[in-house]
Amino acid sequence: MDRYAPDQGKVGYLIFIPDTGVSRYDISLSQKDPATVHVHVWCSRTPLSSADPRYLAEFEQFFTAQGPEWRDAITGMLAHAAAQPH
Repeated sequence: MDRYAPDQGKVGYLIFIPDTGVSRYDISLSQKDPATVHVHVWCSRTPLSSADPRYLAEFEQFFTAQGPEWRDAITGMLAHAAAQPH
């Protein structure tokens, strides 16, 4: 994790995959009104020179398909956090 700023609704992390590349994820949350939270998940990948050339193309399809999974996971975490006593 290279960024952790919960007060700003931001977190970021890097993942190194040996013989493949590096992935960077940035997640930001912003509250438009009491009932609406906007979530932005951004990812970039940098392949190593030895990586399979299909690495980026396959990841793009994979990451795009994960949208519902990201939505459900973040919605669940927000609901859990809202249910906790403050």
